[in-house]
Amino acid sequence: MREPPTQEELRKLFHYSPVTGLMTRKVCTANRHTEGELVGTYGARGYLQVGIYSKKYPAHRIIWCWMTGSWPEHDVDHINRNRSDNRWENLRAVTRSENNHNLGMSRRNKSGHKGVHWDKARGKWLVNIRADGKTHHIGRYDDLETAAAAYQTAKRVYHPTAPNHA
Repeated sequence: MREPPTQEELRKLFHYSPVTGLMTRKVCTANRHTEGELVGTYGARGYLQVGIYSKKYPAHRIIWCWMTGSWPEHDVDHINRNRSDNRWENLRAVTRSENNHNLGMSRRNKSGHKGVHWDKARGKWLVNIRADGKTHHIGRYDDLETAAAAYQTAKRVYHPTAPNHA
C-alpha cells in the first residue's frame, strides 16, 4: 500500500489558492484531465474529493498537507460548516471531539436553538451540552431566550475552541 503523497508531490501536481480555496492541476496526469482545470468531485457527504495515484483523498486534507507539510493527525474542520469552502482561513486541525462541537443543529430540534429542548413534564425549557463524552445538565428555564443564552454561555465554557456560531 502506497503512503499518502508528500507536500513536495502535492505541490508538483496541484496549485492551491489559500484565498479562494480552489485547487487546479499543474500537470496532466490522464487523458481526461487538463492542466489548469479545477480538481475533484463531490462525494455523497458533500466533501470535495481528489484522486491521486488511484486513491481518493478529501481535498481539505490534501490542502492541509499542501500548506503545512504534513498530513493532519486527526480531523480538519470547516469552521463555517460549508464543506465546499476550502479557503485556508476556514480550515482548522481538531480532534474528533472538537469537530463534533461544530456540528449544526439536529434536524429533529423543535426549539430552534441547539442544546435546548422542551421538558413537557416540568413545563420548562431544558438545556444540556455534551463535552468529554458526557452530557452536562445546564438547567431548566421558563423562557426560550434565557435557555438559548444559557446554552451559549455553557458552550464558551465546555467548548472553548469551537467557533462562536450555534
